[in-house]
Amino acid sequence: VDQYHDYGANTKQLQWLEQNLAQSTAKWKFVMFHEPGWSCGEWHHDEDPMVMVKTLIQPLCLKYNVQVTFGAHNHVYCRFDSEGVQHLTLGGGGAGLYDVFMWNYTDASYMAGKEAHHYARLEIEGDFFLGSVWDLNATEGRIDTWVSPAKRPW
Repeated sequence: VDQYHDYGANTKQLQWLEQNLAQSTAKWKFVMFHEPGWSCGEWHHDEDPMVMVKTLIQPLCLKYNVQVTFGAHNHVYCRFDSEGVQHLTLGGGGAGLYDVFMWNYTDASYMAGKEAHHYARLEIEGDFFLGSVWDLNATEGRIDTWVSPAKRPW
């Protein structure tokens, strides 16, 4: 999703996203954008693109069984779970890092986060998506590990 072009309600971009998700028969669905809906970065926690992810994209994720979203923008690693959708902030690619700061979100659960340059290892094994995130500079490099099912059980 290009967050720097209009993707509000009833726009061509949001209609395109919904149409593609609705028509997809793929077991695994992912959505990518620049600014995440939830983040533990000290900055950018309530900007319009993040609000749009929560109000417009998250409902589509639930409706069409999107398992994971990928964002960056904030220079940290964070993972939030919102109703079974894993929202990743993979923003530790090389620029200066932000402090990890916890906002009081009521619509998502904080799962992990770290101020670190990092990379993600993502695998699909049958009906499970396996994710792990690794700190590039630590002796014990693993920051986070999780498993997501192909279909949420509810």
